[in-house]
Amino acid sequence: MKSFISRIPRTPALLALLALAIYLPGFWWGAPHATAPDRTHVWAIDAMLPLGPLSEVHNIIDPKPDRSLSYPLMHFFTLAGVYAPYLAYLKLTGQLGSITGVYPFGLIDPAAALYTLSLIAKMVCVLFAVGIVLAAFYAAEALWDRHTAVLAAICAMVSYPMFFYSRAGNIDVPALFYAAAAMAVFARCITTGLTPWRALWLGVFVGFAVGTRDAVYSLFVAMPIVLLAVHRPTIDSHNQSTAGRLSWAFWKAPFAGLLGAFVAYGSGSGLFIEPHRYFAHIAFLKQNAQNYASGKIQMIHTFPFTLEGHLGLARLVTHYMIDAMTLPGLLLAGFGVAWAIRRRSIASTLVLPTLTYLALTLFWSGRVAELRYIMPAVLPLALFEARALTVFWESPKPLIRTACVMLAVGVIGLNILRGADLTYLMIYDSRYTASDWLDEHTQPGNAVAIFGPQAVQPFFKYGVVTTQVDPFIGLAPGTIRDDDESTRVIINTWQREKPRYIVIMPDYTSAPGLEHSGTCPPQVYQRLLDGSLGYRQSAHFKTPNLFAWLKRPMPTFIKRDPIITVNPSVRIFTLIGDDAMLKKCSVTTPNRSLGYTRYRSDGADYGRNMYTAQHRLRSARRIHPAGQCDRHHRHLAPQIHGIIAAAARNYKL
Repeated sequence: MKSFISRIPRTPALLALLALAIYLPGFWWGAPHATAPDRTHVWAIDAMLPLGPLSEVHNIIDPKPDRSLSYPLMHFFTLAGVYAPYLAYLKLTGQLGSITGVYPFGLIDPAAALYTLSLIAKMVCVLFAVGIVLAAFYAAEALWDRHTAVLAAICAMVSYPMFFYSRAGNIDVPALFYAAAAMAVFARCITTGLTPWRALWLGVFVGFAVGTRDAVYSLFVAMPIVLLAVHRPTIDSHNQSTAGRLSWAFWKAPFAGLLGAFVAYGSGSGLFIEPHRYFAHIAFLKQNAQNYASGKIQMIHTFPFTLEGHLGLARLVTHYMIDAMTLPGLLLAGFGVAWAIRRRSIASTLVLPTLTYLALTLFWSGRVAELRYIMPAVLPLALFEARALTVFWESPKPLIRTACVMLAVGVIGLNILRGADLTYLMIYDSRYTASDWLDEHTQPGNAVAIFGPQAVQPFFKYGVVTTQVDPFIGLAPGTIRDDDESTRVIINTWQREKPRYIVIMPDYTSAPGLEHSGTCPPQVYQRLLDGSLGYRQSAHFKTPNLFAWLKRPMPTFIKRDPIITVNPSVRIFTLIGDDAMLKKCSVTTPNRSLGYTRYRSDGADYGRNMYTAQHRLRSARRIHPAGQCDRHHRHLAPQIHGIIAAAARNYKL
């Protein structure tokens, strides 16, 4: 054991432990409390957890018409494999029955099981983030020296978006890990030579990266040109004539790299496993690009192919790069690139992935920018940022060395403070406090009205019924509702149905500074605040920043319409009326395992409502036999009996 530990490289091991200590706190942020079929998704936008990987694997066996086609299958395969031991444990312990594709999926306690699956997937994402740090270390070590490598690892580690996306659970960090590993191998190839084994690993990492996220392909388009330009085959001492550029000795390494990329991409993307789904995914990407350009998807700001559009996109990309690296960090990276070019160093070729990615993915095909889209471009720049600091430190002038130390402490320290502030808000997200309040005050059968997607809402206990006030239609035009007709329909619905609670919070349809969803008309929000709709604000939750003085960019879905994805303002409104009578007619929380294992998803509303309605009816009759609750009972009776009858027909009970 001691000999094994002694063989572990000390510096990379310490960097890995430091990265794990930074990324691990709060990695559970947003893991779902799946107490109903529409509460199985994590809070993070665009993270298909925890069920996405299992759904995709199940769809390979039994394809469904409504499949998700947003991404290739590489990361889904990875998570499905990681899930397998835990699912086997559930099966062996009797917590997983006959597996189905609908809620509760055969799980005895879906809330606990899906929460654990989310943590497993998020932990995988954290480990990928640690791998990015190590890849930056090895790339800089191959290009320069150990001191630069340590600084490069730290610069990559504290890049601001890494604090969020290492915990979010989406595919950005896994794709970036494979890309970073490819860059590390590429750095080794251009400095010490291209061998068949190195080329094979380079191809594998490139294939896995593109098989995880298509857009990162542009990072690698210049690599083959550079490698062929600097490649010198090993000369056979017995037959030196084999060293020509037309010989097998020259081409066997490039061929190995091409073969590795082909096999890795074909397997990871699903091309070899399910070609029909792969080509449907490619068609989906083309259609999505057309929808962005035509305005059919309006929530992401696109830039036209004009001079003004180019300048606007360049400003937004630069702004995001400053968010990720800080302005001094970006300037240091620029100095490092200029220094490498001036020295005619082969290391300068590592800036090509940044340039090709920005040119082909963002400026040519995407015409969009988000903070997470900038991460592949920022990673190579972190290496040059570290090199600039090393160059300044090696200066013989004490003043420059002192300025270098201050600059390093300022850049790295600022990002650490911003990351710590974000981590604090993820751990103490306002929705956790709101969930505690709702758990204490709501009872099974209570109706809660929400705006926007259910996935980003606070948690609700089993039996609490949530309804979207206005149909949430995602990113399509018409999502923002501020017309008089919508206001009238919402108010009339509330007057008729009288939901017990209303939850108001911003989501990614919200305009800058707006504290409610874009699907909630402003008139409705104002009338809720002034109490004229028959509701009062019972609670308001928003955790203060850890460092109130610190200006910190928030991870956003779109920069032009920034929204709060972490620690949103949550307001809970309660119906004004005979609260005591409503409380008397409530019942205690049912057993979780009993409440949600009897029905299929296609009848989820029937099953849930039947369970809660039966208990409310029995409770009202038991607690108030003399008719003290007659008015409330008469109001509920037709609805309750109708639900029970419909559920009985649906399940032949």
